[in-house]
Amino acid sequence: MTQNRLVASILKSTSVLAVLTMASANASPQSEQTILSTNADRKDLELVVYQGGIAQIKDVRTIKFAKGLQRVHIEDVASSIIPQTSLFQAASINQLEQNYDFDLLTAQKLLEKAVGSTVWVTLQNPVTGEETREQAEVLSANGNAILKMADRIEVLGPNFMPGRISFDRLPENLRAKPTLSLLLDNENASQQETSLTYLAGDIRWRADYVATLNKQETEIDLKAWVTLNNQSGMSFENATIHVVAGRVNLDYSTRPSQVQASANADVMRRERRISREDAFSDFIQYTLPQKSTVSHNQQKQLSLFDVENVPVEKRYVFDSSGYDDHPDEYFVPANLIVFLNNQNDGGLAKSLPAGVFRVYAQSNQGEVQFVGEHGISNTPVGRNIQINYGQAFHITSHLDAKLLSKDCWMAEGRQQCIDEYQLDISLKNATDKKVDVHYNHRFYDDYEILSTSLEPSDVIERGLRWLVPIEANGENTFSIKVKVGALSQERQQLK
Repeated sequence: MTQNRLVASILKSTSVLAVLTMASANASPQSEQTILSTNADRKDLELVVYQGGIAQIKDVRTIKFAKGLQRVHIEDVASSIIPQTSLFQAASINQLEQNYDFDLLTAQKLLEKAVGSTVWVTLQNPVTGEETREQAEVLSANGNAILKMADRIEVLGPNFMPGRISFDRLPENLRAKPTLSLLLDNENASQQETSLTYLAGDIRWRADYVATLNKQETEIDLKAWVTLNNQSGMSFENATIHVVAGRVNLDYSTRPSQVQASANADVMRRERRISREDAFSDFIQYTLPQKSTVSHNQQKQLSLFDVENVPVEKRYVFDSSGYDDHPDEYFVPANLIVFLNNQNDGGLAKSLPAGVFRVYAQSNQGEVQFVGEHGISNTPVGRNIQINYGQAFHITSHLDAKLLSKDCWMAEGRQQCIDEYQLDISLKNATDKKVDVHYNHRFYDDYEILSTSLEPSDVIERGLRWLVPIEANGENTFSIKVKVGALSQERQQLK
């Protein structure tokens, strides 16, 4: 009796389990819902542009989500997006999958997607103008459209001439705009503020500086611009814009502080602070003062800062490193340098992003005129700037170099030498005013000055500087006797 009841209980349980299993097998899987988000949902847009052609984009939107599994298509993203860098944030939503749909809708793409399917073809009689419409199968879409009609094969040229093709529907995954598609699971239907942050390429920036010399060439008015170049495939409308100075490391294999002010009681200058400068993690970020629109395929300039009456020194500079005996008629023109003090104490005291300085001077008629330009690298506060903007052909130098002796020996399989030179330098000034010339001479190896008719004013990298005064329409000369070569103690011990 007990055994019969046990068997009956097992059979009953088995029947219930079978019913449940069949119900589960027959239940339909949870269907995906589709949600489209366009730039009409956008509430805020932030653009952070780095040096090196990359930018971080933060797109804040309000999106109405359904309950359960859903596919959210986010349109109006940059076509140069690096999809693997995207970060989508929304409360109580689980992100399961993401796809970047970059197959954009064009007539050619539409035809390519239709290969093997049926379309409607409208042809026009070239004589009567009468139109006929019939169905055809698309056989090929390689430049021309090759169509299989009911009784013939028809070839339509570019732009489907001399007819037109009609399609019943758009193919899947063919988008009118670059689209990021997300598969999400939501606990409850809700409208939420979301944030999509990602990196994109083909957005660049540099600094452009306009330096206008005063009449005396002792001060400049300095205007700095941020020049943005947007080739990202997206227009940034009413966006907050930051630019970052400093190179970030980029792995291309994975891809398709407050402004430092200076106070100087002897110098009166006026500054308009236009951008905000913040230091973070060894980089400098400049926040532009107001939102702006940067369209696709546009170069846009936005003001970075504007400073007036910045003290500078105009210099005539020669840089020499040669030892060749030049012909008597060979003269080298002086480089024109604007020396800009960028120290905290009385200088400009600004972190200057890499870019181009363009120098303007005032003519005798008082007109402002372009005189030259020079590129700079990222320059921190404390590093002075020399803008080499041209050459002064009326201030020249001539070098006579004579090799007095040469002593060579072999050491560890290499020839070591000590050369002794006599250098005679002639500097000429063909202007009607006295000038001071900076003559820099760099030596190719260890050196020892044996004698000089004019004491050097400074030690520079691998050489010396001489400050040489030259009277109006005058000339000044000086001589250097120098040993160059294997002069160090270690190299001498190998002799």
